[in-house]
Amino acid sequence: MFWSPERWLGDFLEFSGKVRSLDYLESFFEKPIALKRATLEDLSNLPGLSVEEASEILRLAKEEKVGLNLKDVLRNARLNWRQKTLLRSVLVIEPPAKKIEFRYRIRNKLFYPLPKGIKQKKFLGSALDLYQRADLEYGSYSLAFLADKDLGEKGADAYYIGSLAWKGESGKIIFGDFGLQWGLGNFYWRPWSLRKSSDVLSQLIREGKGPYQYRSSIDGRYFRGIAAKKSFSLGGGSKFETTFWSAKTNRSGSLDSLGEKIVSVYESGYFRTASEIARKNAVAELNSGGTLAFKSGGFSFEGLLNKIEYDKPINSASSRAFSGKSGWWKSAVFRRLGENFSANAEASWDAKSNFAFQAGAEIDVFDFLSGFGFRYADADYRAPFGGVFGERSYLSNERGVYLAARKSLGDNWGFRAFADFFNSLRASETTPFLIDGFEIFVELEKDFSDGSVFLFRARNENKALGSKSGESYRENKLNARLDFEKVLPGGFLLKLRAEAKLFAKTGGSAETKTGILFFAQATKEIDKIGLFGTRIYYFDCDDYDAAIWQAEYWLPGAFYVNPLYGAGSRANAWLERYFFDGKFKFRIFVLYRALNRVNSLNSGNLKIFDNESWTMAAQFDVKI
Repeated sequence: MFWSPERWLGDFLEFSGKVRSLDYLESFFEKPIALKRATLEDLSNLPGLSVEEASEILRLAKEEKVGLNLKDVLRNARLNWRQKTLLRSVLVIEPPAKKIEFRYRIRNKLFYPLPKGIKQKKFLGSALDLYQRADLEYGSYSLAFLADKDLGEKGADAYYIGSLAWKGESGKIIFGDFGLQWGLGNFYWRPWSLRKSSDVLSQLIREGKGPYQYRSSIDGRYFRGIAAKKSFSLGGGSKFETTFWSAKTNRSGSLDSLGEKIVSVYESGYFRTASEIARKNAVAELNSGGTLAFKSGGFSFEGLLNKIEYDKPINSASSRAFSGKSGWWKSAVFRRLGENFSANAEASWDAKSNFAFQAGAEIDVFDFLSGFGFRYADADYRAPFGGVFGERSYLSNERGVYLAARKSLGDNWGFRAFADFFNSLRASETTPFLIDGFEIFVELEKDFSDGSVFLFRARNENKALGSKSGESYRENKLNARLDFEKVLPGGFLLKLRAEAKLFAKTGGSAETKTGILFFAQATKEIDKIGLFGTRIYYFDCDDYDAAIWQAEYWLPGAFYVNPLYGAGSRANAWLERYFFDGKFKFRIFVLYRALNRVNSLNSGNLKIFDNESWTMAAQFDVKI
């Protein structure tokens, strides 16, 4: 059965509108991990793979008596088909030979009808929506560049980043635009947030990889300067690791009437209107810091010390923004990685000594994988570049306990579940109401011998909300989904889905809302033409509260999660074609959507004065 990133990623991304950067996953496709040299840290950093599962893969690899065979290792590993198909794409036995490699990608999107911002000239730029990315690698050296112009932007206001890096066996150095990932994410994590999903275990044990070349089109999360990481072997499997960085980066935000303070931080990355452009590069950020780690025998002790300073004070109500003008960040991490038990924890203090703590553990007992997580953050804790595995996408004003389990039930049945209990500490300026709730998720999957897959998924979230005035109410959201996949005669892969949602609110204004969704998808690899697919939706959801989120893989590197609400239909089709032994790849994607009983779509400057719209995206990839 053929495989595409959509089949794997879609199951993990449809819980909310938060989308992970596909650039991270693509990096493994472009530079696979060599199993002969892989460490537990390398494999456990793969999306969707827990530390215990990574440990089992390494153990099976060492047990191979006559040559290392990836097929045999994966056949004996206790993994589901999603994990195995991913690993077939990102693992190799031997590291590839050093060679010059050039990759280039160009993507264009067309919209019809054009939105209000273009038609009424609210946007100062053209309707051109163009993305370009280029990478040049030779051995240990890598040069990266990205340019992204969104619809309505002028060329001068588009997004540009670039970097040059060297990476060896014991260290790396980056000049230009880089990202930071450290510890469990209390201060630094990748652009995507750590959200709850059907990937119930793998995010409990996390190890940030330090600085990396920034290749994402997500604005506001990179640093411009220099970063380096170095390891020093102490013998006997022990080592020291140290990281250093220094950067000066312009951030965007809104100034007060005197132009002296930042009153709100602007993170959307769109600079189309005069007011949006006025926010661009409004404040300069100086960021210098370092980390030190001692690792031995599966244990590690790590520390971070970081000075951050702005040329104007930030006085934003958002708990995602820095508070004040300057300060020191401090953090400490403990980690234990083992075959049957792994645990980690991070304790942090922000620039105003507010405290945050995250911890997680994974246990493998009698082929039953279970996990535990805890998080806590003071109400005024600020970490604009961090991430939390919890109810929010950022760490602030929250306490929570998370429990998870995964078990193979025999006869190709799989079971996953989690339960999360959370509450806010107090009402604040940024959170004017108290949150107290729980969330429960259960998934059952059956893999048939002919490659067919049946999946049932249920998720219930219950929140008690309150305001500063003392008013309170409770919301309950219940989702249930059935999926079925089967390879039909002729090589068609058929996927069917039925999903329903019930939203109920009790309290001062009790109400109930419902939503239903169906879709059918067919994909086929056609000789001399390429990979062709289509998906057709029907949905009827009362409003946004009853929206059903759906993930769509448009193009390599472009994955979107959309809330479908109202009553209407949606259809897409795509064609992917390879040329010259895969060195050139072309993919085109067409999307149609329509809503009943409305006269327009979207809102604000993106409003479309019609109840139907078309989007076409085309992408060309070169790899030589």
